[in-house]
Amino acid sequence: MPRQIVHVSYQDPDHLLGGQGWAVYNLAKAQVRNGGLVYWISPCIKYEQPGEFLYENGSLKVIKLKFTDEFVSSLFANGAEIHRLRVKFGDLAVDFIKHFFDPSECVVHLHGFIETPRRSSELRAAGYPAISTFHMLLSSRNQAMGTGDGVFLEQQRLECLAIEANSIITVPSSGMKEEILKIAPEFNGIVECVRNGIGDEFFSLPITPSAAGENVFLSYGRISPEKGYDLVIEAAGEIQDLSRNRIFVDYKFIIFGNTDFSIQARKVYADNLLSQSQKYKNISFLASETGILGAEKIRIIDRCTLAIIPSLYEPFGMVIPEIMARGKPVITTMTSGSKDIMQSNKFGKNDFGFIVKPKSGAIAEAIVWMLDHPDESRKMGENAFIRAREFNWNSVAYEFDQLYWNRG
Repeated sequence: MPRQIVHVSYQDPDHLLGGQGWAVYNLAKAQVRNGGLVYWISPCIKYEQPGEFLYENGSLKVIKLKFTDEFVSSLFANGAEIHRLRVKFGDLAVDFIKHFFDPSECVVHLHGFIETPRRSSELRAAGYPAISTFHMLLSSRNQAMGTGDGVFLEQQRLECLAIEANSIITVPSSGMKEEILKIAPEFNGIVECVRNGIGDEFFSLPITPSAAGENVFLSYGRISPEKGYDLVIEAAGEIQDLSRNRIFVDYKFIIFGNTDFSIQARKVYADNLLSQSQKYKNISFLASETGILGAEKIRIIDRCTLAIIPSLYEPFGMVIPEIMARGKPVITTMTSGSKDIMQSNKFGKNDFGFIVKPKSGAIAEAIVWMLDHPDESRKMGENAFIRAREFNWNSVAYEFDQLYWNRG
C-alpha cells in the first residue's frame, strides 16, 4: 500500500487566501500527479458541512472538520479570536488523525506559523512521522510593520514554542531560516529551505505580446498593509516630476488582489488605497474576496511592461516568479523571499530588475530608468523568464518526498 500524505492547513481549495493556501494546493496537486495518496485536513467555515470532498479528479481528498459550534464566517478574524479558533481546530485535527490514520502508513505535513506546527510533538509522540512548514513568522511581519513591542514579544514566545515542538521544519526562503534560528537558537532539529513553485499555467499558456505604445505597471497579490501598495500609488505621483524632460508614451498602473474584508485592518487598508487611487486617472485598483485568477491574471501580466512588488515583509513572494515566468522585469523590495528569487542582497539594478528601498521615490526612479533603457529592461525580462523555470512544483514535491520518507 502506498504511504499516505496528510496535510493539515487552516485553508482548503475553496478558501485560498494568500501564499500559504496556494502553496499547499499546488504542492498537493503535484503529489497527486506523482501518484501519491493525498489528504488535506481543513476546518469548516460558514454553513459548510463536515466530511470528505474530492478535488483533482477525486485524487485529492479534502476533509473538512467541524471544529466549533459557533458560526464562523472567516478563518482570519482579528487578534485573540483567531488564536482561539486555531487552537480549537488544532486540537480536533490531531484527534482526527489519531483516530483515522495509521502512523505506519502515513506522514503528516503541518502548515502554518504557530498553532498547527505546534502539534508536531504530540503527533510524533503517538508515532506519526511529521514535518512542519512555517509559511511565515507573525513576529517578523509585525516587526516590519512597526507593531508594538508587547505584541511582538508575545508572538515570538509562541513561535519559539511552536518551533521547538518540531524535529523537521521547512521554510520557503533562506532568510526565513535565519529568522527561525534567531527566534529559537536552542532548536536542535532540522531546518530545510524548500522554495515554493508556481502554477503550471504560467509556463504552458502562450505569452501574448504587450501592445505597442502602451506602458502598464502592474502590482498584485493579497491586499494587506504589509504589501506596500500605497508606495506604488505615491510613486505614480512622483513619476511625472522625474520624467519632466522625457517623452514617454502613456502609462497606466494596475493594482489588484484578494483580501478578507472581515479583517478590519485589511478593509481599512483597501478602502484607503481606493481613495488614494481615485486621485489619479491612470491608476486602476481592485480588491475583492477572490481577486483575479487563472488565465485572466496571466493576460494582465502579459499586458504589463514591468511589475512592482513593494512588500514590507515577504517570506517568499510567489507573485515574483509568476511575473518572471511571463518574461517581465520586476521592481521589488529587500525581503527574505526577494533576496532568494532575485539572487541578490544588494539594493539597485540586477539581472531581473531592481531591488529598491521601500520608498515611493526609489520605486519611481526604478520605473523611469526602465523606461529610459528599454533594451536593458527587455534583457531583464528574458533573464527573468529563464530564472522562473527553477520554480516548479514537481521539483518541490520531490524535495518533500525526500524529507517525508528518508527523514520523516
